[in-house]
Amino acid sequence: KCHPNTRLAVLKKIMEWIQNSEDRDAWIMWLHGAAGAGKSAIAQSIAELCIKSKLSIASFFFFRTDSTRNSIQPLIATLAYQLALMYLVQY
Repeated sequence: KCHPNTRLAVLKKIMEWIQNSEDRDAWIMWLHGAAGAGKSAIAQSIAELCIKSKLSIASFFFFRTDSTRNSIQPLIATLAYQLALMYLVQY
């Protein structure tokens, strides 16, 4: 999670992209950068902002040294599971 009052411009830009689906040219935003750049903190903060705003969201964090999170295999199952749980809670 981002420290308070940090990365505000980045968080704002990503939240605007999420909330403005009419002008979106893609449905997946791939956050990338050097190790230690704060990608996970930004993604966690965005997930929390979306949950707070009652937006459906699922997330997956790749982690190079964790064999359960360093390949594509668990990605779809994890995202589908999270979205299914959200659907069940809402309806």
